[in-house]
Amino acid sequence: MAEFENLYELHMDYTGRFMTTLNRVSADLAEATPASGWSLLQIFDHVIQVESTVFPFITTGAVQQPRTNWETRRLLKAMVNRSFKVNSPKSFLPKSLHTWTELHDQWLGSRMQLEQLLSAGRLCFDGQEMVHPILGTLTRLDWFYVYYFHGERHRLQMEEVIGRLTGI
Repeated sequence: MAEFENLYELHMDYTGRFMTTLNRVSADLAEATPASGWSLLQIFDHVIQVESTVFPFITTGAVQQPRTNWETRRLLKAMVNRSFKVNSPKSFLPKSLHTWTELHDQWLGSRMQLEQLLSAGRLCFDGQEMVHPILGTLTRLDWFYVYYFHGERHRLQMEEVIGRLTGI
């Protein structure tokens, strides 16, 4: 787990990657409909919905007693494997009620909050658990990793869609 021990560095790395992809998306490209699958706006909407649900759980630990149910590298591999297709639970299907800019602002705001909490050492990872629809029961620390690895999975999906839409 050595490469994931510094949670602040993990946050900065995965947030930076996602931001780089977001910066490649124009307003027209965001709403363009690919031949199959979700648009960039729909992917981003889904990411925001999931992160908005997970954020309160990962930021409300009471004591520092970190524990995981999943080995972190296994969790990363499971989350970013784009050859394994997963259907989103209905509650997290894209609703597209917001513009790209609104989603971007919401995403950036939560990432900035996490950065502040991490840099101040104010995140506590106790053993409290919450069920993931596919991975099963995860601890608060497992969910912290899922927060970023899920975003990375969909960042890769966005890159695929950008490539298909632009021919790059």
